[in-house]
Amino acid sequence: MANNTLSLLGCLSAPARHDKTVRLLHHLAHFYSWYLVRSNGSPSSTAACSLAQKHTAISLKVLRFGSFVFPLKAAVDTASDAKELAPVLRCATIGKHLGISGYLGLDMATLLDLTDVRKWDKAATIQREAFRFWAISVFFSIFEQPHTLRRHSLFKIDRSEGEGTVEAKRIAR
Repeated sequence: MANNTLSLLGCLSAPARHDKTVRLLHHLAHFYSWYLVRSNGSPSSTAACSLAQKHTAISLKVLRFGSFVFPLKAAVDTASDAKELAPVLRCATIGKHLGISGYLGLDMATLLDLTDVRKWDKAATIQREAFRFWAISVFFSIFEQPHTLRRHSLFKIDRSEGEGTVEAKRIAR
């Protein structure tokens, strides 16, 4: 049942190019709105850009709806594959995935308030907590990167030569 749900969500979630296209339109609307404000553009054109920016933000949230399941599954898979990663790297990877999943889940919870379907007085608080989860995932990602780079540099070394063995010992320290 769980695999069927994940495959259904995978089919229903937006392809990457659609998400990137909407994100590009969102950033262009944001930039053009800023440009119009800085260059004393008319209030009607600035309002139109702000409206386009708001609608693309809503579209992005709708496209991300339900995608919190994928990082949650990745965290469970990482936790169950205990032999493959070092303990520090495994904990950092699980923390990163749980942070992303928490961000996407709480961000999804504010969708009804953002689309004006149902106003919710706690939406701003939930969004702030979502941003905290995002910051946690960024922290774990930054913590994880030096360990990952070190692992990759150890894999690339040719230990059959003397210099490669010395380099591997230097990196291992």
